[in-house]
Amino acid sequence: MAIKDDGMTEAAHKAVHQFGVSGYQTERDWPYLTILEINAVLASFSGQGKAIKILSHSRRPYSAAALFETDQKQTFFIKRHHHKIRNKTELLKEHLFARHLAQKSFPISTPMMADHNQTVIEKEPWIYEIHPQAQGVDIYQDVMSWEPFFNRDHAYEAGRMLALFHQAAQGFDESPRHHALLVSAGDTLLHDDFIKALSEWITAQPELLKQLEGKNWQQDITENILPFHHQLQPLTADITPLWGHGDWHSSNLMWTGRDPKAKVSCVLDLGMADYSSAMFDLATAIERNVIAWLDMDSRQDIVIYDQLFALLRGYHHIKPLSQMDKQLLSAFMPLLHVEYALSEIVYFGALLQDKTSADIAYYDYLLGHSRWFSGQEGQQLLQKIIHFEA
Repeated sequence: MAIKDDGMTEAAHKAVHQFGVSGYQTERDWPYLTILEINAVLASFSGQGKAIKILSHSRRPYSAAALFETDQKQTFFIKRHHHKIRNKTELLKEHLFARHLAQKSFPISTPMMADHNQTVIEKEPWIYEIHPQAQGVDIYQDVMSWEPFFNRDHAYEAGRMLALFHQAAQGFDESPRHHALLVSAGDTLLHDDFIKALSEWITAQPELLKQLEGKNWQQDITENILPFHHQLQPLTADITPLWGHGDWHSSNLMWTGRDPKAKVSCVLDLGMADYSSAMFDLATAIERNVIAWLDMDSRQDIVIYDQLFALLRGYHHIKPLSQMDKQLLSAFMPLLHVEYALSEIVYFGALLQDKTSADIAYYDYLLGHSRWFSGQEGQQLLQKIIHFEA
């Protein structure tokens, strides 16, 4: 079930459906932001006036976010996190990463500095950040993860910009946040003894271990996921660590317009960023954008190959993909979701007390996606990545 309202919900006519594990859902995980709440946070930003109108509420799960207008005719974006999902230290790493990218002249949304040189505002149990309105048009605001681009030109542009992102990310050397909830990390994949490393990662998180009670998770992972790790293991020495975006999906990109030839004008949301590698991050972009996972049970041919190849061509145009890159990319594909899916089990099962969604994260996401890669269509995708030619 969702967290209770606590008197914070906006009027019913402003209700916005949320993206859920199986599509749109009317019930929200977190209460809507309100004008009163926004102004309590905005008071820490001297000279910015007062919020007078909420322009839109985000459909994205895991946090609450809204675009609002002030009495000074400025528009800002505010995001509220529960402290169990993002604490101050973890959120500050995102902000430092954004600042690093901006200093490299990469078009990234960066948080505003509040009074006393703070970019994070704490009001228990919540943690807030405010950003200026991002430049561009949010043409994918109603598109869920695991839904494709509107056309292959946008896929090419997204690939090109991800390569530029990876170039700009070089030199950022903050410590990882591998134990934070809902980040795109694969630290356990880099160990020779994957099962041992993953078991230690799980047992270090008591809430996750509790959620896995009654599930034969070690056998499930050994049978369904370990064979793919055997294919990655010989390649790990060639991995160059790098902070990645972690959720390179069309909805985290602002655009110069709505036409097929539009360019990315600004990149949003480092909420899932972590210390991984360029090929892990590119594999995540493929997983998020060009495989129609929501249709996996209803049809065959869920890979959008023209967009896959466009995405890879765009990336290759900036950062040429070597044969080793393509082998790593293919090897990461069946594995990149493992830690994230387990993290979702904590989010749904422990924080939201939503056993149904937690079970979907375990059976359909963690195990189901890996099983798909064992089948004909999944194996075909892995081979096409290895043999990709720009």
